[in-house]
Amino acid sequence: MSDTPPRIENHGVLKGPEDSFVAVPTDVTTPAAPLRSVLTHRVRYHEADAQGFLFNSRYLELADVGLTEFFRALGHPYEQLVASGVDPSVVDVKATFRGPARFDEVLVLRTACTRVGRSSFELTTVVSKAAEQIAELTLTYVNVDAASASSRRLPDNIGEALRAATSSVIDPAS
Repeated sequence: MSDTPPRIENHGVLKGPEDSFVAVPTDVTTPAAPLRSVLTHRVRYHEADAQGFLFNSRYLELADVGLTEFFRALGHPYEQLVASGVDPSVVDVKATFRGPARFDEVLVLRTACTRVGRSSFELTTVVSKAAEQIAELTLTYVNVDAASASSRRLPDNIGEALRAATSSVIDPAS
């Protein structure tokens, strides 16, 4: 990365790769573009397999951090989200891998909402290094009532916020 951080639309600025995860959303009310949570992650030694590649299951961990930071950018930190009646559980995952990530490389994760239903929503996380997209993960979440282990409707304010932030594509270069 250069010394000058790139602008990420009107939602924030990437900070340096010194930290493992860095979330950047700063302005989530801009109506001109859909909300994306953007963060960086440096691949750590314990995340790599014997060949030095980021182990495939770690991509789901990255997508999970993407969910947390996406909701924070939406104005709903995870603890408040759960308190408001949202307990998202993954029910479907689609992962496409286009290239490897290696130990100590810095990755950029862009997470956006791509679909909202009555009790479910879908987040897509694009993982890039330099200008190369290396993975795309689309996770479908269902809001569950933990006591009954059944789905329940998203609270109106959360559903509305997700719909307002929905995007059909994530440009890995933005």
